[in-house]
Amino acid sequence: MKRAGLALMLKFIRDFSLGERKQALFFLLFFFIVFLPRESVSLSQKPSSLIAKISIRIDGQPDDESMAGLIPVKEGEEFSLKKITNSIKQIYRTGLFSDIQVLKQEEQEIQLTFLLTRRFFIRKIIFRGRQKVSRKDLKKSLLSLSEGSFFSDEKMDKAVGELKEALAKKGYFQPEIEAFAERDSRSPTVIVVFEIRSAKRYIIKKIAFSGEKILSEAELKKKMKIKEGDAYVPSVLEKELTRLKEFYGSKGYKRTEIDVEDVKFNERERSTYLFLRIIPHEKIEIVVE
Repeated sequence: MKRAGLALMLKFIRDFSLGERKQALFFLLFFFIVFLPRESVSLSQKPSSLIAKISIRIDGQPDDESMAGLIPVKEGEEFSLKKITNSIKQIYRTGLFSDIQVLKQEEQEIQLTFLLTRRFFIRKIIFRGRQKVSRKDLKKSLLSLSEGSFFSDEKMDKAVGELKEALAKKGYFQPEIEAFAERDSRSPTVIVVFEIRSAKRYIIKKIAFSGEKILSEAELKKKMKIKEGDAYVPSVLEKELTRLKEFYGSKGYKRTEIDVEDVKFNERERSTYLFLRIIPHEKIEIVVE
């Protein structure tokens, strides 16, 4: 349209005399210098985007505006990515949330939605099951979770593995463990519950010794508190091996090594066979003259 108008104007100028042409060209030049830049400038200046609305959702639920003070950006302010980034950093620094996301809608009157995932604290850890292991010992076995620390599903999964290992040492093998967290609606805390069931128990069918025993197997078995027919408990066996080493040490064999060479399980009988190896090394005698 502009090009057509310009061509028409130039055609109109050609019909003038030389003097009239000069005046018309001057007028045309003045028109382009004065008016066109204003039009181009107005086109280049886009209206700034303003934040029309800010909403907050915590754990998927709308917030009652109690957390509005944590959001540094306000409605009516000009939108900028820098402000949003700084807002996320500031919310993270409170330590109250494990995940923060911001959704942006519209281009001019922008609507922002802050999606916050609350960080929960572990108020209590509960163990349920028929295993004869003290709650105190089970709690000590958990390295990933502890009362008063932050909760996460990843930590709870690790704790299940730690609990299985601790139960195996106490003679409860291959347990089925269900772990879940009960949230408190009145505070950002959870109760972590471990349901322990279906653990296997094995009876010691035979204890055999190998190596340079020095003592007979009958004498060695008398020195041990665990007997054939008892439940196999690895932690108890470790203590018995320590007692045997001390006994050998009292006989002059200070560097005696005793370890579990092999453990064989019989699933059908729910029994186990223990093979212990003894290496007494040299006998050390102290002679006082």
